[in-house]
Amino acid sequence: MTKIEKLLKYKSLKEKKVYMLKNEVAVEGLESFLPGFYADRKADLDQLEIFFKDRSYDDIKKLAHRWKGFCDPYGFGTLTIISRKLEEECEKTNINNDVLENYIDEVKAYLE
Repeated sequence: MTKIEKLLKYKSLKEKKVYMLKNEVAVEGLESFLPGFYADRKADLDQLEIFFKDRSYDDIKKLAHRWKGFCDPYGFGTLTIISRKLEEECEKTNINNDVLENYIDEVKAYLE
């Protein structure tokens, strides 16, 4: 079973968070950068919510693509997965705002 499959089997957010905390580890040497990295993601979340409110799908896609590229080494693998989902939704011709909002809620819950 892959890491993603294991994560998805958990029903409650609490179970998911426990799994994430145990299995998401930064690459050795990046630990000292984690507080800044986390603070930057929280600031990005504020920006993401503004993009969503303004229906700036290209900006959401760009932000998600950036996250997708650098979250794993810092131990934020789940954020990489959610970012991929955000980016894919923004690439569709018929973007579903409810789906995007759910993904943004996942990001909020993850970063809490």
